[in-house]
Amino acid sequence: MPVSLSINEAVARMGDKALYLKIASAFAAALPETLVSLEQAIAPENLPNARRFAHSLKSNCATIGAVEIQAMASALEKACAAGDLSRAVLEFSRLKPHLYELRETLFSLV
Repeated sequence: MPVSLSINEAVARMGDKALYLKIASAFAAALPETLVSLEQAIAPENLPNARRFAHSLKSNCATIGAVEIQAMASALEKACAAGDLSRAVLEFSRLKPHLYELRETLFSLV
């Protein structure tokens, strides 16, 4: 299923499509490292770090207009903030394939 992006709204907030494409490209390039960091942080002793990674991911998704994935990152952030490891693992497993798809979609734009 293709990733839904609200590109027009994101570009309107930024005021410049070239800036949007630059940010989207940088975000896509950093996603593999972000995923590794997040996955490593999802452990009982690292949930506060995982929450921070999820929060950043949520914010970045909002910036580029990936609203549905932003909501998934928010669910992960909430699970981490609650200290619920099993829910965090579940939310991450739901989120991960969408992030790979988002990466491909963003690279197709530039």
